[in-house]
Amino acid sequence: MTKLKITFSKSGGMLERATFTLSEPGRFSLPWVNLSLACKTCHHDLQDYVEDNKKRRSGHADDLRTYVMDITFNQGDLEVITWRHLPCTPAQAKIIIVNAKAPEQTSFGGDGGPGQPAYSLWYLLNNTLHYGPRMQHPALPEHMHVQELRMQLHQRNGNSHGRQTRAFEYIYSWMHTLLWPGFLFGYVDRLYVSIKQHTKELVVQSRGDCSVPHEWVRWGFKWGVAR
Repeated sequence: MTKLKITFSKSGGMLERATFTLSEPGRFSLPWVNLSLACKTCHHDLQDYVEDNKKRRSGHADDLRTYVMDITFNQGDLEVITWRHLPCTPAQAKIIIVNAKAPEQTSFGGDGGPGQPAYSLWYLLNNTLHYGPRMQHPALPEHMHVQELRMQLHQRNGNSHGRQTRAFEYIYSWMHTLLWPGFLFGYVDRLYVSIKQHTKELVVQSRGDCSVPHEWVRWGFKWGVAR
């Protein structure tokens, strides 16, 4: 099992990009990451090699294409990110599972706009899809395109069904809003938001001008590779 811990940090509030750094750089030893970042030729050659290997092990195809990430929040923001399973190159990944744990008091947003945790989730998604599991420069030769993104919410010390429901509904509504401009098209095909036994599905469709709405930019939500 691959295990990789990422440290999350930010400065300047919501208008500044989030920063993701390896907590233990010396322990990050996935050879295919450096090879896939070397150049487009190496990237495609490695992709072909991994694809052939998966065909030989077709009975485990889903496991070999699934990234698994655990994230934890404190009451005010994202705290720890840990990759639990990185079995293939970013180009070969077809499913990303995010297990999110948050205290009951964590607020993802409300009528006054998004909370800091929602902002941090945005950049977690942005950096994963553009930079791969390192979540930092250099960017991937081609951004990730996965069939499914599954967000599974687990609230710690959560005895209040109402608070859990509000968090679930806000994240679902937030992801639904992401789909309308169209900029997730070509990155993710289907999104699932789950809490306990309750799951909602969203299908990504191309629409709009594929840019982040102006009011989102005002809040600090930026999409793509940092310049």
